[in-house]
Amino acid sequence: MRGIKMTENDYELIYLAQENDEIAQEYLITKYKYLINLIVSKNIGIIKRLKLDREDIYNVGLLALIEAIKSYNSEDSTFSFFATVIINRNIVSFLKAQGRQKNLILSNAISLDENQLNIYSTLFNPDDIVSIEEDYQELVKKIYQELTDLEKTIYNLLTEYTIPEISKILNMEIKKIHNTIGRIRDKTQKILANSGKL
Repeated sequence: MRGIKMTENDYELIYLAQENDEIAQEYLITKYKYLINLIVSKNIGIIKRLKLDREDIYNVGLLALIEAIKSYNSEDSTFSFFATVIINRNIVSFLKAQGRQKNLILSNAISLDENQLNIYSTLFNPDDIVSIEEDYQELVKKIYQELTDLEKTIYNLLTEYTIPEISKILNMEIKKIHNTIGRIRDKTQKILANSGKL
C-alpha cells in the first residue's frame, strides 16, 4: 500500500493510525477484516433468525475494528486478541438489542438452527427433546422469567462457551455449573410439561 511497508509491525501501524494516518488505518482494516467475517459467520444463525442483513452486521464489526485500532494499548494484549474481543462484544450487543426490539427474548439463547449450538443438547437427553418451534418465543420468555441471576448468566454463556470455559469466566467450580444447569433443566422441563410440550 502507498507509503506503508509490508514489514512494519502492528505497533507502528497502530501508532500511525492513532495519529490519524488514514493509510495505516486502511492497511490495518484490510489486514484484520477477516476477524469481522469470522464473528459474523459465528452468529449467522441469530442474524438469519432476526432477519437482519449480514452486511449491516459486518458494518457494526467494521466500526468496532476501527474503535479497537483507536483505543488499543500495547500493554493490553496482542492487537488481534484485543480486536476480536471488541468486535465480538459490539456485534453480540447489537444482536441482543435487535432481539429485544423485535420481542425475541433470548432468541440467541436457545438455537433451533442445526448449524448453531443447540442448548437443548446440553440441557436435555435427546429423547426428551420435542419440537417447540410454534410456541418457541413464549416458552423462552416463561423459562427465562423463572431463572435466578446466576442461572440466567450461565444460560446465556452456554450459547458461546463450553462448561470448562464458563468455569474460568465465572471463577466457579465445574460441579456448581453442572448443578446450575440441572436446575435450569428442571425448571425448563416443568414449564414444557405444563405447556404439554414434554
